[in-house]
Amino acid sequence: MSKGLIVPVAIGLATAAIVAGCGGGGNDTASLSKAEFVKKANEVCAKTQGQMAAGLKALAVSYHGKEPKGAALAAAQRKFVKTVIAPAKLKEAEQLREMGIPPSDRGRIETITDALEEGIKEAENHPEETVTGEAEPLLRAEKLSREYGLKNC
Repeated sequence: MSKGLIVPVAIGLATAAIVAGCGGGGNDTASLSKAEFVKKANEVCAKTQGQMAAGLKALAVSYHGKEPKGAALAAAQRKFVKTVIAPAKLKEAEQLREMGIPPSDRGRIETITDALEEGIKEAENHPEETVTGEAEPLLRAEKLSREYGLKNC
C-alpha cells in the first residue's frame, strides 16, 4: 500500500483509537464492582481497537497498493468511518449499557455512552475530517471514559 493511503487512514485509526469511547462485554445483569466493570470495559475496548485495525487493513488491501486521491480518497475515508469506526463504537456503547453497571456509577456511564453516540453521529456527518484528525468528534467520550478510569477507550 502506498504511503499516501497509509498516512490519512492511519491518522484516522490513531484518532479513533485515541478518542474512542469504551464498552463492555456481554449481557451481565448483576451489578459489578467498579474494578470489575473497568476490567471488562477495557477488554471490550481492546477488542474494538483490534476490529478497527483489521478494518483499516482490509480497506487498504482493497486498493491493491494504489493510492486513492481526490474523490477516491474522500470515499475511502467515508467508508472507513461508516463501515468500521461507527459500527464498532456503536457496539461498544451497546455492550457498555448491557453490562452490570455499578449502581452508583450509572449516571456517569450513561453520560459516557451518550457522548459516544453523539460523537459517532458527528463522525458520520464529517467522516473526512474525522479521519484526517481535523475534527475529533469522539474526544468528549474519550475524556469522560479516561476520567472514569478506563484505558485505551
